[in-house]
Amino acid sequence: MSNKETKHTPGPWETLPDGDTFFIRVSDKAKPIAKLTWACIRRAELKANARLIAAAPELLEALEDALACLERLEDKDGAYRVTCIQQCKQAIAKAKGTYRREIDT
Repeated sequence: MSNKETKHTPGPWETLPDGDTFFIRVSDKAKPIAKLTWACIRRAELKANARLIAAAPELLEALEDALACLERLEDKDGAYRVTCIQQCKQAIAKAKGTYRREIDT
């Protein structure tokens, strides 16, 4: 678990269903940080989207930790390792709003 400062609302987040709406809120707070409503998609898809969004803080933290581990590994399969590191960096940058096409490995 990392203790990095973030710009987003710190997690963990959870979903709270309310009819055809799902609220995303910080687990220990009552006030929601996001609201998903039915928009021509099935309820099951809306629920799955809400769960994915609620998992975002933990997914980002896990990916940052995985990237740190990958960067410390010995280079047994250089091309594959470089590709994995590149994919991690791109996903982290997208989540943090700093994504650009070419990210140095």
